Amino acid sequence: MKKYFRSILYIFGIILILLLFLTIFNYFNIITGTLFNVIKFIIPLTALFVGGFIIGKKSQKKGWINGVKLGLILVTLFVILSLIFSFKIEVKSLLYYLILIFSSMLGSVIGINKKHQ
Repeated sequence: MKKYFRSILYIFGIILILLLFLTIFNYFNIITGTLFNVIKFIIPLTALFVGGFIIGKKSQKKGWINGVKLGLILVTLFVILSLIFSFKIEVKSLLYYLILIFSSMLGSVIGINKKHQ
């Protein structure tokens, strides 16, 4: 459980820091429009990939299962937050959540492979 908690802290830290920079750039009109939306999409993917990589480095075997578990934990938190703030869950958001889980799984697979080298 400790390795999941550490990965989740890294993920939330990365998301918060990058979103802070993105907000500052948007405030000064450096990044706007479509580029803003694309970067807003990429930030959680990158954060879950890094979190999956960290958990993969700490895994003994079957890193992809740990990546899926981590992705499911975070997607569950995101869905709960979405329901609290009364956002509707649509097919588009479910596809996005599946992409997040896949990103976490891919990061853990690469992390466990880097560990053995």
